[in-house]
Amino acid sequence: MERLKPLFISIFISAAAIMSVYGIFQIARGVQPAMLWLGMSIAALPPTLFFSWLMVAKPPRTSNHPLPVTLVSALGVVISMVYAWRYPNLDALGFFWAALVFVSWIVYVRWYSNFGGRTYPAQLHEGEKLPEFSVLSLDDKLVSSFSFKGKPTIIVFYRGNWCPLCVAQIEELAESYRNIEERGARVVMISSQPAEKSQRLAAKIRAPIRFMVDPNNEAARQLGISRQNSIPFGMQLLGYDSETALPTVVITDADGKILFTDLTDNYRHRPEPEKLLKVLDIAEAAAEAARV
Repeated sequence: MERLKPLFISIFISAAAIMSVYGIFQIARGVQPAMLWLGMSIAALPPTLFFSWLMVAKPPRTSNHPLPVTLVSALGVVISMVYAWRYPNLDALGFFWAALVFVSWIVYVRWYSNFGGRTYPAQLHEGEKLPEFSVLSLDDKLVSSFSFKGKPTIIVFYRGNWCPLCVAQIEELAESYRNIEERGARVVMISSQPAEKSQRLAAKIRAPIRFMVDPNNEAARQLGISRQNSIPFGMQLLGYDSETALPTVVITDADGKILFTDLTDNYRHRPEPEKLLKVLDIAEAAAEAARV
């Protein structure tokens, strides 16, 4: 079933946008009953606006179930259903498409958005040493994860520039970088996307965040956080690999011990910077207590 996700999301986003416009087009043509087509547009427009909002506003997270989108879309289905029932001799195509878009939205929320119950791999257990892995700097130099020792490090595996929530997560961490730096920590971002794409993103970030490339997802595989078929269908044409690391945050101390791991099971959920800062504060307090 996971293999269907790339195709599903590409078709769903396109279909919702087309149906929202098509309903208005039918009304403009005078196709009756107009309320049937209005219902279809109302059903399809909220998902379309939701995805547009993700791409333009780039929020770092959303609610688990965006209820307003669901309620308005359901209202559109009810409207189209009523008029399809009142005029049984007319084409009920509007109701069919309205219902299909609504069902697809529920599938998106309940199935597509979830990663199928991620489990914490043994490599990322808190309290254990972070396993050694290698990545490439943006100037193509080999970097060992052991080089992250010396200060606490927030390591973020992200999917790529194509993912608006990943970009929002990075921008949010950049805004909090002064607070992170005050705690003696740094941020390392790792993605399997081509170096030029990470360079483009790094140029927009106003913080000394280190961007790394994970060729062929080797580090992600080693840590047990990679997954095939993780990008929308068609993104391969833009240079992205179908396999990516699932969104993952790991915080290590100066000795490379894992203090915190976040393996979100929903791609629309990312830990807030305040939560990461709290981990750093607790670790620093524990270190101070141990020195006394």
